[in-house]
Amino acid sequence: LTLLSLLFACGEGGGVPAPTIETHVEDWRDEVIYQVVVDRFENGDPSNDVLDGIGPDPGDLVRHQGGDWEGLRQRLGYIEALGATAIWISPIVANVDRTPREDGYHGYWASDFTRLNPRFGDLDDLRRLVRDAHARDLLVIVDVVTNHTGRVFAYDLDADGEVDPGELEPPYRAEGYDAP
Repeated sequence: LTLLSLLFACGEGGGVPAPTIETHVEDWRDEVIYQVVVDRFENGDPSNDVLDGIGPDPGDLVRHQGGDWEGLRQRLGYIEALGATAIWISPIVANVDRTPREDGYHGYWASDFTRLNPRFGDLDDLRRLVRDAHARDLLVIVDVVTNHTGRVFAYDLDADGEVDPGELEPPYRAEGYDAP
């Protein structure tokens, strides 16, 4: 499903008829889907492990572990042998890399929908993965999250111009917060 298709489906097409969305899959219920959080699967290319001084930390599972599209491509035979007919990969876009408490290894903290996540590889790596999966008759599903993004802002609840430690991730308050 493309963003354009989603806009049409939500009535944002400006009076233009929605494009027809087709797939060669007759019934998705007939598919055996293997879901992969890319960072957690296989590290096939250590050259993309450390970016901006942040790299895998095997002793801390809330941090990056180094899995990438090349590692997944190298293990397609394993997935095929399990009987899967499709792989569903975690989001492919650039992510918020690190917060004080955890890393965005899962792909669900989008920071830029126009760029690929460089920790997983580049466009050629993604294309090789898809090409090789298709050569094995494996479908590829890309997880796309459009209803939220990573936090690319900070809270300054007391409006003092500084983000204090208690403002990094403020506690939930049913009554809300007063904006200055």
